[in-house]
Amino acid sequence: MWKAAKEELRDEEEEPESALEALERKRQKEIEEWRKQQIASGEAQENANFVPVRGDWRDRVKRRRAEAKKQPKDESVAASLSSAEQHKGSPDLAELSKGLPSGWQAYVDESTKQVYYGNSLASETSWERPMK
Repeated sequence: MWKAAKEELRDEEEEPESALEALERKRQKEIEEWRKQQIASGEAQENANFVPVRGDWRDRVKRRRAEAKKQPKDESVAASLSSAEQHKGSPDLAELSKGLPSGWQAYVDESTKQVYYGNSLASETSWERPMK
């Protein structure tokens, strides 16, 4: 044990630690202490950083999107979506934007072709239709 400690000290003496390395080591130590405190206090159960991801997250996203397509939250949105699906084109964003709270507008995500809502005044976005 003493031999290993002496070798470690000798290695540290040979390679002076830069200020950046020392700062990163201190940061990692603080993160580990915070993690231990979160676990000990029980707060980790409510923190997403400690919840293991089970299975493939992509499958859960696909299931949620499929469920959302089956059950639109607002009847006017359901009518607009069904008419857009019938035409197999992009949805009528002007129709989907009707009745939204001030600042909100409907958009289409180009990668998924799904409708989302954005508020340019508050710099917010949502997959779910905002209510007044």
